[in-house]
Amino acid sequence: MPYQGSKGRFADEIVALFPKAENFVDLFFGGGAVTHAAMLSGKFENFIANDLHKTPQAWNRCAEGDIGDLFRFVGREEFKETDDMLVKMVWSFGASCKTYLSDDPVRLSIARAIMDSDPIERKGAILELLRLLGKDPANIYASKHTAATHFNLLKRLAAIKGLPKVACHNLDYREVVIPENSVVYCDPPYEGTEGYGNKFDHTAFWEWVRTREFPVFVSERSAPEDFMSVHCRKIDGRFNGFSGTREEGLFVHRRFA
Repeated sequence: MPYQGSKGRFADEIVALFPKAENFVDLFFGGGAVTHAAMLSGKFENFIANDLHKTPQAWNRCAEGDIGDLFRFVGREEFKETDDMLVKMVWSFGASCKTYLSDDPVRLSIARAIMDSDPIERKGAILELLRLLGKDPANIYASKHTAATHFNLLKRLAAIKGLPKVACHNLDYREVVIPENSVVYCDPPYEGTEGYGNKFDHTAFWEWVRTREFPVFVSERSAPEDFMSVHCRKIDGRFNGFSGTREEGLFVHRRFA
């Protein structure tokens, strides 16, 4: 599912490093990219998803094919008032689930022209779009890119139908009961980044990880000295004000490395 900081581009590389187990536990589920790769890997039978946002519940709706009327235009006011997590994912800027898609009239006219259920509103949006675009090639390119991006997000949600459902939790990661024979994965907010909507105590998190009697695999840019990197990936792009190339690693405590 679309989500800020998604591991979708290399989730399969992460899952390839996990041992087989009965259960896969994702304590920071987000958009479910790594859980999705775990499902496709055939290594696990059951899937436990935890997130403070109700994204695990949103996943189950998609798995059941219950995405409602997402193929429509959602305006700013509806976005602000809704508690529908799928609407928040699709219509937020950068899939942050917090800020509305855009203030750009071209982008919004495109979305309305494509997706508004009212034919009169749709016709008006098309006329407004033609006025805004004129003959500027840059605007025409932007319109195609915006339309393609939006439909791809919706297609991704529709494609989840028929995949396994997850056992849902919306707890602090420390409160989730970990069953025996589990692989535990964490993708917490990266230290030094913002935008997830919750303050996160990284010191307490690493202490929790190092005191578990089972390995916990953690995606992060860096880790304390008593953790070892078992995977490293260079990422190009822009995220939380950062642009350029950055390294993301997968860490586990040295007792289990």
